[in-house]
Amino acid sequence: MVNILISAANRHTADQWTAHLAAEYGVLIASDHLPSVDFVQKEQAEMAIVDGELLAGESSALTPLIRIGLKILVIGKNWPAEKQIDLLIAGCYGYCERDAVAEVLPKAVSSVIKGDIWIPRQLISKVIGMLATLSSRGNQANTRYRNKKKNLDLLTQRETDVVKMLGEGLSNKSIASMLNISERTVKAHLTSIFQKLEVEDRLQLALLLKDNN
Repeated sequence: MVNILISAANRHTADQWTAHLAAEYGVLIASDHLPSVDFVQKEQAEMAIVDGELLAGESSALTPLIRIGLKILVIGKNWPAEKQIDLLIAGCYGYCERDAVAEVLPKAVSSVIKGDIWIPRQLISKVIGMLATLSSRGNQANTRYRNKKKNLDLLTQRETDVVKMLGEGLSNKSIASMLNISERTVKAHLTSIFQKLEVEDRLQLALLLKDNN
């Protein structure tokens, strides 16, 4: 049986989510906090369901768990598309709206365990459109898209720093603070990065980074 960790902001929420999964999975609850790497490894958990309220707006808190191969599904409330994309950039397997848990959680968990990405319908259409655009560019463009070294060598050191921080799930605001620059400057770097890597937005950048890891 697959072991799943549930990290929710409170025990009541954790119990509600557990009720949707307990019949098919071994469920472990780490209420009020994110599980430690040691706990995940000890319990041999394959996946974690994480309450977005525990992240304080930063998916970088999940980086240690992602690095050990834990598949993470985040449950949030009305997260904007940019924040959902940040989760993909950081290495999470998806995002689910809190109001949709009763309807979709078992399906989302099944997909993530299989290694698939789970994202809301409105983002799926965006991904499909993006992939169609990439396909239409032809083999030469696709080769450039898949060649990490060739693409990343086009970036300046500061742009490389920004990409690395995006890969850790940091927001524009956090990147600006860490680099001691303005959010406007971060956005300018992102515009340059998108042009050099031939991507149109953070979602395409997320897929590029994921494809080349």
